[in-house]
Amino acid sequence: MRRVLVIGIGMGQASQLTFRAAEALGQADLFLLLEKGEAAAGLVALREGLLARFAKPGHRVVRAPSPRRLRPPLPAGEAGGAAAESAARDAAYRASVAGWHEERAALLAALLARELPEDGTAAILVWGDPMLYDSTLRVLEAARALFARPAAGGSEAEGSGRPASAMPGGPTTATHPPPATGGPFPPGAVAPPPAAADGFAVEVVPGISALQMLCAAHAIPLNGVGEPVLVTTGRRVAEETPAAPAFAVLLDDGSGLRALRARGWKGEVWWGACLGTPDEALLAGPLEEIAAAILDARADIRARLGWVMDVWLARPA
Repeated sequence: MRRVLVIGIGMGQASQLTFRAAEALGQADLFLLLEKGEAAAGLVALREGLLARFAKPGHRVVRAPSPRRLRPPLPAGEAGGAAAESAARDAAYRASVAGWHEERAALLAALLARELPEDGTAAILVWGDPMLYDSTLRVLEAARALFARPAAGGSEAEGSGRPASAMPGGPTTATHPPPATGGPFPPGAVAPPPAAADGFAVEVVPGISALQMLCAAHAIPLNGVGEPVLVTTGRRVAEETPAAPAFAVLLDDGSGLRALRARGWKGEVWWGACLGTPDEALLAGPLEEIAAAILDARADIRARLGWVMDVWLARPA
Protein backbone atom coordinates (compact mmCIF):
# COMPACT_ATOMS: atom_id res chain seq x y z
CA MET A 1 0.00 0.00 0.00
CA ARG A 2 1.34 3.41 -0.93
CA ARG A 3 1.67 5.83 1.96
CA VAL A 4 1.63 9.63 1.89
CA LEU A 5 3.00 11.56 4.87
CA VAL A 6 1.69 15.11 5.29
CA ILE A 7 4.32 16.74 7.48
CA GLY A 8 3.87 20.08 9.23
CA ILE A 9 7.17 21.97 9.15
CA GLY A 10 6.36 25.27 10.88
CA MET A 11 8.25 28.01 9.03
CA GLY A 12 10.78 25.56 7.63
CA GLN A 13 13.44 25.97 10.31
CA ALA A 14 15.01 22.77 11.65
CA SER A 15 14.61 24.08 15.20
CA GLN A 16 10.83 24.26 14.71
CA LEU A 17 10.36 20.63 13.70
CA THR A 18 8.82 18.25 16.18
CA PHE A 19 10.85 15.11 16.82
CA ARG A 20 8.14 13.11 15.09
CA ALA A 21 8.32 15.34 11.99
CA ALA A 22 12.08 14.84 11.80
CA GLU A 23 11.55 11.08 12.03
CA ALA A 24 8.93 11.20 9.30
CA LEU A 25 11.25 13.11 6.95
CA GLY A 26 13.68 10.20 7.31
CA GLN A 27 11.01 7.68 6.31
CA ALA A 28 10.02 9.06 2.89
CA ASP A 29 11.30 7.55 -0.34
CA LEU A 30 9.83 10.39 -2.39
CA PHE A 31 9.16 14.06 -1.71
CA LEU A 32 6.65 16.01 -3.80
CA LEU A 33 7.44 19.72 -4.03
CA LEU A 34 4.86 21.90 -5.76
CA GLU A 35 6.61 25.14 -6.65
CA LYS A 36 5.02 28.56 -7.03
CA GLY A 37 7.55 30.28 -9.27
CA GLU A 38 10.71 32.29 -8.82
CA ALA A 39 9.14 34.67 -6.31
CA ALA A 40 8.84 31.77 -3.85
CA ALA A 41 12.33 30.34 -4.50
CA GLY A 42 13.30 31.10 -0.91
CA LEU A 43 10.49 28.87 0.35
CA VAL A 44 11.72 26.02 -1.83
CA ALA A 45 15.23 26.51 -0.44
CA LEU A 46 13.93 26.18 3.13
CA ARG A 47 12.30 22.85 2.34
CA GLU A 48 15.40 21.63 0.51
CA GLY A 49 17.46 22.49 3.58
CA LEU A 50 15.27 20.25 5.72
CA LEU A 51 15.65 17.39 3.25
CA ALA A 52 19.42 17.77 3.17
CA ARG A 53 19.51 17.43 6.94
CA PHE A 54 16.82 14.86 7.73
CA ALA A 55 15.89 12.85 4.60
CA LYS A 56 17.37 9.40 4.19
CA PRO A 57 20.10 8.63 1.64
CA GLY A 58 18.78 7.84 -1.82
CA HIS A 59 15.50 9.76 -1.43
CA ARG A 60 13.95 11.20 -4.56
CA VAL A 61 12.47 14.66 -5.08
CA VAL A 62 9.84 15.38 -7.72
CA ARG A 63 9.16 19.02 -8.48
CA ALA A 64 6.19 20.36 -10.41
CA PRO A 65 4.72 23.85 -10.83
CA SER A 66 1.74 24.29 -8.54
CA PRO A 67 -1.53 25.11 -10.32
CA ARG A 68 -2.52 28.71 -9.82
CA ARG A 69 -5.87 29.67 -8.38
CA LEU A 70 -7.85 31.79 -10.81
CA ARG A 71 -9.25 34.90 -9.18
CA PRO A 72 -12.37 35.85 -11.13
CA PRO A 73 -13.78 39.38 -10.84
CA LEU A 74 -15.97 39.46 -7.76
CA PRO A 75 -19.62 40.28 -8.48
CA ALA A 76 -20.74 43.79 -7.59
CA GLY A 77 -24.05 45.56 -7.54
CA GLU A 78 -26.15 42.43 -7.03
CA ALA A 79 -29.88 42.95 -6.80
CA GLY A 80 -30.99 42.51 -3.21
CA GLY A 81 -28.48 44.79 -1.55
CA ALA A 82 -25.37 44.16 0.51
CA ALA A 83 -26.40 40.69 1.71
CA ALA A 84 -26.92 39.41 -1.84
CA GLU A 85 -23.66 40.96 -2.99
CA SER A 86 -21.78 39.31 -0.13
CA ALA A 87 -23.34 35.93 -0.95
CA ALA A 88 -22.39 36.30 -4.61
CA ARG A 89 -18.82 37.19 -3.71
CA ASP A 90 -18.58 34.19 -1.41
CA ALA A 91 -19.94 31.87 -4.12
CA ALA A 92 -17.41 33.20 -6.66
CA TYR A 93 -14.58 32.69 -4.20
CA ARG A 94 -15.64 29.15 -3.32
CA ALA A 95 -15.98 28.23 -7.01
CA SER A 96 -12.46 29.45 -7.77
CA VAL A 97 -11.04 27.49 -4.82
CA ALA A 98 -12.92 24.34 -5.87
CA GLY A 99 -11.45 24.53 -9.38
CA TRP A 100 -7.97 25.05 -7.98
CA HIS A 101 -8.35 22.07 -5.65
CA GLU A 102 -9.45 19.88 -8.57
CA GLU A 103 -6.34 20.80 -10.54
CA ARG A 104 -4.05 20.09 -7.61
CA ALA A 105 -5.79 16.77 -6.91
CA ALA A 106 -5.36 15.66 -10.51
CA LEU A 107 -1.68 16.61 -10.43
CA LEU A 108 -0.97 14.77 -7.15
CA ALA A 109 -2.89 11.67 -8.25
CA ALA A 110 -0.88 11.50 -11.47
CA LEU A 111 2.45 12.08 -9.74
CA LEU A 112 1.79 9.44 -7.08
CA ALA A 113 0.64 6.91 -9.68
CA ARG A 114 3.68 7.48 -11.85
CA GLU A 115 6.44 8.09 -9.33
CA LEU A 116 5.61 6.05 -6.22
CA PRO A 117 5.79 2.24 -6.17
CA GLU A 118 2.98 0.38 -4.45
CA ASP A 119 4.99 -0.19 -1.28
CA GLY A 120 6.58 3.28 -1.28
CA THR A 121 6.25 6.25 1.04
CA ALA A 122 5.87 9.79 -0.26
CA ALA A 123 5.90 13.01 1.74
CA ILE A 124 4.40 16.46 1.28
CA LEU A 125 5.77 19.26 3.45
CA VAL A 126 3.19 21.74 4.73
CA TRP A 127 3.88 25.14 6.27
CA GLY A 128 2.70 25.44 9.86
CA ASP A 129 0.26 22.68 10.74
CA PRO A 130 -1.76 20.82 8.05
CA MET A 131 -5.05 21.26 9.91
CA LEU A 132 -5.07 25.07 9.93
CA TYR A 133 -6.08 26.92 6.75
CA ASP A 134 -4.23 24.56 4.44
CA SER A 135 -5.82 22.66 1.56
CA THR A 136 -3.46 19.67 1.37
CA LEU A 137 -5.66 17.19 3.24
CA ARG A 138 -8.76 18.12 1.21
CA VAL A 139 -6.78 17.87 -2.01
CA LEU A 140 -5.37 14.46 -1.10
CA GLU A 141 -8.87 13.18 -0.34
CA ALA A 142 -9.91 14.22 -3.86
CA ALA A 143 -6.71 12.71 -5.28
CA ARG A 144 -7.55 9.37 -3.67
CA ALA A 145 -10.90 9.37 -5.47
CA LEU A 146 -9.11 9.99 -8.79
CA PHE A 147 -6.44 7.44 -7.94
CA ALA A 148 -9.03 4.73 -7.40
CA ARG A 149 -10.49 5.10 -10.90
CA PRO A 150 -9.42 2.33 -13.29
CA ALA A 151 -7.22 3.54 -16.14
CA ALA A 152 -8.84 3.49 -19.57
CA GLY A 153 -7.24 1.23 -22.17
CA GLY A 154 -3.85 1.31 -20.51
CA SER A 155 -3.11 4.71 -22.02
CA GLU A 156 -3.39 6.63 -18.79
CA ALA A 157 -1.24 6.89 -15.71
CA GLU A 158 -2.35 4.23 -13.25
CA GLY A 159 -5.56 5.34 -11.61
CA SER A 160 -4.93 8.99 -12.42
CA GLY A 161 -7.71 9.40 -14.97
CA ARG A 162 -5.46 11.36 -17.34
CA PRO A 163 -2.65 10.59 -19.82
CA ALA A 164 0.78 10.50 -18.21
CA SER A 165 2.09 12.70 -21.01
CA ALA A 166 -0.52 15.35 -20.17
CA MET A 167 0.38 15.74 -16.52
CA PRO A 168 0.46 19.50 -15.86
CA GLY A 169 3.63 21.30 -14.95
CA GLY A 170 6.26 19.10 -16.53
CA PRO A 171 7.45 17.44 -13.30
CA THR A 172 11.17 16.89 -12.80
CA THR A 173 12.75 14.27 -10.57
CA ALA A 174 16.12 13.83 -8.88
CA THR A 175 17.65 11.14 -6.68
CA HIS A 176 19.76 12.45 -3.84
CA PRO A 177 22.97 10.79 -2.56
CA PRO A 178 23.62 10.41 1.17
CA PRO A 179 23.77 13.84 2.85
CA ALA A 180 27.11 14.87 4.31
CA THR A 181 25.86 14.78 7.89
CA GLY A 182 23.50 11.83 7.53
CA GLY A 183 20.22 11.52 9.42
CA PRO A 184 20.15 11.02 13.20
CA PHE A 185 16.85 9.18 13.29
CA PRO A 186 16.53 5.39 13.01
CA PRO A 187 14.50 3.75 10.23
CA GLY A 188 11.05 2.49 11.15
CA ALA A 189 10.51 5.16 13.79
CA VAL A 190 7.18 6.26 12.29
CA ALA A 191 4.70 3.41 12.34
CA PRO A 192 2.71 2.86 9.14
CA PRO A 193 -1.05 3.50 9.33
CA PRO A 194 -3.63 0.77 8.77
CA ALA A 195 -3.99 -0.35 5.16
CA ALA A 196 -6.39 1.70 3.06
CA ALA A 197 -8.58 0.37 0.28
CA ASP A 198 -8.42 3.31 -2.11
CA GLY A 199 -4.92 3.54 -3.50
CA PHE A 200 -2.88 5.17 -0.78
CA ALA A 201 -3.03 5.84 2.93
CA VAL A 202 -2.53 9.31 4.40
CA GLU A 203 -0.75 9.97 7.69
CA VAL A 204 -0.60 13.47 9.18
CA VAL A 205 2.35 14.66 11.26
CA PRO A 206 1.42 17.85 13.16
CA GLY A 207 3.55 20.95 12.96
CA ILE A 208 3.99 24.16 14.93
CA SER A 209 1.33 26.58 13.70
CA ALA A 210 1.61 30.27 12.94
CA LEU A 211 -0.66 31.05 15.90
CA GLN A 212 1.64 29.19 18.29
CA MET A 213 4.65 31.04 16.90
CA LEU A 214 2.87 34.41 17.14
CA CYS A 215 1.85 33.99 20.77
CA ALA A 216 5.28 32.68 21.72
CA ALA A 217 7.03 35.57 19.98
CA HIS A 218 4.91 38.14 21.83
CA ALA A 219 4.80 36.09 25.06
CA ILE A 220 1.00 36.29 25.26
CA PRO A 221 -1.83 33.78 25.72
CA LEU A 222 -4.12 33.28 22.74
CA ASN A 223 -7.36 33.63 24.71
CA GLY A 224 -8.69 35.65 27.60
CA VAL A 225 -9.81 33.82 30.74
CA GLY A 226 -12.76 31.61 29.82
CA GLU A 227 -13.18 33.43 26.47
CA PRO A 228 -13.45 32.04 22.94
CA VAL A 229 -11.16 32.96 20.06
CA LEU A 230 -12.35 33.24 16.47
CA VAL A 231 -9.85 32.04 13.84
CA THR A 232 -10.61 33.66 10.51
CA THR A 233 -9.10 35.10 7.33
CA GLY A 234 -8.27 38.54 6.06
CA ARG A 235 -10.97 38.17 3.41
CA ARG A 236 -13.62 37.68 6.10
CA VAL A 237 -12.37 40.60 8.18
CA ALA A 238 -12.45 42.81 5.07
CA GLU A 239 -16.14 41.97 4.71
CA GLU A 240 -17.17 42.33 8.34
CA THR A 241 -15.63 43.04 11.73
CA PRO A 242 -15.67 39.82 13.79
CA ALA A 243 -17.91 39.87 16.84
CA ALA A 244 -15.58 38.05 19.21
CA PRO A 245 -13.55 38.86 22.33
CA ALA A 246 -10.45 37.97 20.30
CA PHE A 247 -9.85 36.99 16.69
CA ALA A 248 -6.79 35.57 14.96
CA VAL A 249 -6.37 36.42 11.30
CA LEU A 250 -4.52 34.37 8.71
CA LEU A 251 -4.20 34.65 4.92
CA ASP A 252 -4.49 38.43 5.02
CA ASP A 253 -2.97 40.31 2.10
CA GLY A 254 -3.41 43.51 4.08
CA SER A 255 -7.01 44.14 3.03
CA GLY A 256 -8.44 42.88 6.33
CA LEU A 257 -6.21 45.14 8.38
CA ARG A 258 -6.94 48.13 6.14
CA ALA A 259 -10.70 47.54 6.38
CA LEU A 260 -10.57 47.27 10.16
CA ARG A 261 -8.65 50.53 10.40
CA ALA A 262 -11.02 52.28 7.96
CA ARG A 263 -13.99 51.34 10.17
CA GLY A 264 -12.36 53.02 13.14
CA TRP A 265 -12.05 49.77 15.08
CA LYS A 266 -10.50 50.25 18.53
CA GLY A 267 -8.37 47.58 20.11
CA GLU A 268 -4.97 45.92 20.43
CA VAL A 269 -3.21 44.02 17.65
CA TRP A 270 -0.25 41.62 17.85
CA TRP A 271 1.30 41.01 14.42
CA GLY A 272 4.15 38.83 13.22
CA ALA A 273 5.70 37.86 9.90
CA CYS A 274 8.27 35.20 8.93
CA LEU A 275 8.01 33.94 12.49
CA GLY A 276 10.97 32.03 13.83
CA THR A 277 13.19 32.91 10.87
CA PRO A 278 16.04 35.43 10.54
CA ASP A 279 13.55 37.76 8.81
CA GLU A 280 11.05 37.73 11.69
CA ALA A 281 9.19 41.02 12.20
CA LEU A 282 6.95 41.83 15.17
CA LEU A 283 4.68 44.75 16.01
CA ALA A 284 2.10 45.23 18.76
CA GLY A 285 -0.10 48.02 20.03
CA PRO A 286 -3.37 49.86 19.38
CA LEU A 287 -4.45 49.36 15.77
CA GLU A 288 -4.71 53.07 15.00
CA GLU A 289 -1.09 53.52 16.07
CA ILE A 290 0.57 50.56 14.33
CA ALA A 291 -1.57 49.73 11.27
CA ALA A 292 0.54 51.84 8.91
CA ALA A 293 3.76 50.35 10.28
CA ILE A 294 2.42 46.82 9.79
CA LEU A 295 1.45 47.48 6.18
CA ASP A 296 4.83 49.07 5.48
CA ALA A 297 6.65 46.11 7.07
CA ARG A 298 4.62 43.64 5.00
CA ALA A 299 5.49 45.50 1.80
CA ASP A 300 9.17 45.65 2.71
CA ILE A 301 9.39 41.91 3.43
CA ARG A 302 7.61 41.01 0.20
CA ALA A 303 9.92 43.29 -1.78
CA ARG A 304 13.02 41.71 -0.22
CA LEU A 305 12.00 38.05 -0.17
CA GLY A 306 9.37 37.79 -2.90
CA TRP A 307 6.86 36.44 -0.38
CA VAL A 308 5.52 37.10 3.08
CA MET A 309 3.69 34.89 5.58
CA ASP A 310 2.14 36.74 8.48
CA VAL A 311 -0.57 36.41 11.10
CA TRP A 312 -2.17 38.71 13.64
CA LEU A 313 -4.28 38.57 16.77
CA ALA A 314 -6.76 41.30 17.72
CA ARG A 315 -8.65 42.08 20.92
CA PRO A 316 -11.21 44.89 20.97
CA ALA A 317 -10.87 47.60 23.59
